[in-house]
Amino acid sequence: MLTRRVFCALFALSGVLFAGCGSSSGVVPTDYFTTTLLGSQEVPANSAPGVGTAAVSTVDGKTRVVVDIRGLTGTITGAHIHAGAPGVNGSVVLNLLSGTGTGTRDTSKAGELHIDFKYDAAVTGLSNKTHYINVHTGLNPGGELRGDLIKA
Repeated sequence: MLTRRVFCALFALSGVLFAGCGSSSGVVPTDYFTTTLLGSQEVPANSAPGVGTAAVSTVDGKTRVVVDIRGLTGTITGAHIHAGAPGVNGSVVLNLLSGTGTGTRDTSKAGELHIDFKYDAAVTGLSNKTHYINVHTGLNPGGELRGDLIKA
């Protein structure tokens, strides 16, 4: 299990100053989760060559998502947080490409996705291994990469 120090280091590597990891606001996230996104985690699994990392936190009723993915087989058609345990497909609870809030979402480089966004809505019911991030492409419309969120 990732410690708070490792979690903060992941955010630091992505160039993000995260509340609770040294910001002056002193606001500590109520929950924070990390994952590695792989085709082998999809249901059913696929052999997509891409890989990614993600971190999700909730603070004051908002959800912060940092995603870095490379090596996708094509154009991104969707990216979401879903409710569902490992090995189980579930419903979308947050659309990462169109939700409202502040930050950046970059799909301009072919085969890549970069998100650092604080969404106005909180993902409710988020706890260890109850949600996952899924990235969809034209070649894999059901999902190319998946990562089950694990409490850090």
